[in-house]
Amino acid sequence: MFSPFSSVRRRKPLQITCDAPAFEVVLASRGVGLHSPEDVRWRRQALPKGAPAKRRGLIRRIWRLLFAFDVPEIEETCACGSPLPERRFILLRTRAGAQIRYTVAQCGRCRSIAWDEERM
Repeated sequence: MFSPFSSVRRRKPLQITCDAPAFEVVLASRGVGLHSPEDVRWRRQALPKGAPAKRRGLIRRIWRLLFAFDVPEIEETCACGSPLPERRFILLRTRAGAQIRYTVAQCGRCRSIAWDEERM
């Protein structure tokens, strides 16, 4: 019925892969300061090896300024190439009682969000 020159042809089904976390994490990320988390690209990105998944406190920053100023700090970059800010944390509890900690950071240039998950 269809001619080979028709604009309507059978094609393979599209494969869609979603790299976003659970929708509860997307909603909670607005509370930690991310801009329009429902409308941007989410990309799962593990922390670089050797990078601590904790906040850089004032004492650590002062110590680094005074004693470890020449030690290079591991800087995380986005897929677009710009550096990512410090990760923020979201802690969710499941109905079974398990805790899951998510780390999120939003790129200032392309607004995509890098995230990772840790089971506790």
